[in-house]
Amino acid sequence: MKGDSCITLEGSSSASGALRTSRRGFMKLAALSGMGVCIKSAPAAGVGAGAQSGKCGLAAAAKESRTLGSASAALKVSALGFGCMGLNYHRGSHPDRRACIKLVHEAIERGITLFDTAESYGYHTNELLVGEALKGRSDGVFVSSKFGHKFVNGVRVNSEEDSSPANMRRVCENSLRNLGVEALGIFYQHRFAPPTPRLKPWRRPRQS
Repeated sequence: MKGDSCITLEGSSSASGALRTSRRGFMKLAALSGMGVCIKSAPAAGVGAGAQSGKCGLAAAAKESRTLGSASAALKVSALGFGCMGLNYHRGSHPDRRACIKLVHEAIERGITLFDTAESYGYHTNELLVGEALKGRSDGVFVSSKFGHKFVNGVRVNSEEDSSPANMRRVCENSLRNLGVEALGIFYQHRFAPPTPRLKPWRRPRQS
């Protein structure tokens, strides 16, 4: 296919108003945000079906699932996750806010159910962006975030890390508030820090 020709997701119908998008536009957004996406399209005229078989690991991974953890803590998520850091941080050029939100929406529509962020990606900026994008769309979607960096008045202290119980709770509270969710699918250490006491599982008290 050439230029900005539209493609229809496999198994969808244009008659039913299924998702259609500009290949160039979507791939540009995906590349800018640090996410690679492969889409299976219908065979073009003059091209054998075999050459268009759609053997694409990324597209397949978005449809497959993985189980993380076990027992009551198990999470069933898409085999392909979405690392959100590049939406606004540490990847040079990045899409504007509206384009980022649209990209997250399209990722969900394509089957992605695990989104990874952190308080340090612009100090809350990325979490707030992801939270805005997931508003009203968080059913069946899991978000992972991280703790471990040390910040003072919003500025990272590069010479130190902080995985103390107090900082873990502070970061968790902030992440839940920024993302607008009741729980984090995964909450893990961003950087190695000096040994800290082992903690018992902790849940944020429900607000009355």
